[in-house]
Amino acid sequence: MRSIVTFAAALLLSLLAGGVALQIIVERVRADESFILAFFALPVLAVAFLVVLGLALGLVRTRRGVDVTAAGLGLFLVVAGLSLAVLEWLSAPTAGIGSRGAVLIGAIAAGSLVAVAVQWLMLRRLAAQPAAGEG
Repeated sequence: MRSIVTFAAALLLSLLAGGVALQIIVERVRADESFILAFFALPVLAVAFLVVLGLALGLVRTRRGVDVTAAGLGLFLVVAGLSLAVLEWLSAPTAGIGSRGAVLIGAIAAGSLVAVAVQWLMLRRLAAQPAAGEG
């Protein structure tokens, strides 16, 4: 029962935190209606990342396993976000670095990164405590 409540809380809090991060970005850049895509992508990505973290927790059952998985997801988001933003910028270099596509991709990556961080903080509490003397 504790696991179900923790997973549900992790999903809801990650959606809230990721949505707040997206809202801050949208307000800062004075976004147009195309940024609705970021709000639609966040729940899909949050559920996918929760499944990956849940699998890591179920298979490894250690905090280190959950930590490594969350770090891998974070690294994936950073690399994917930066590479897609650079590709967007290279396709229209005259639009400048602040082109809407690159900012949209960055917003999706940033909101998802916040969601992964919240999920990681919640789910690592379910993992087994390391034995005394083990890192």
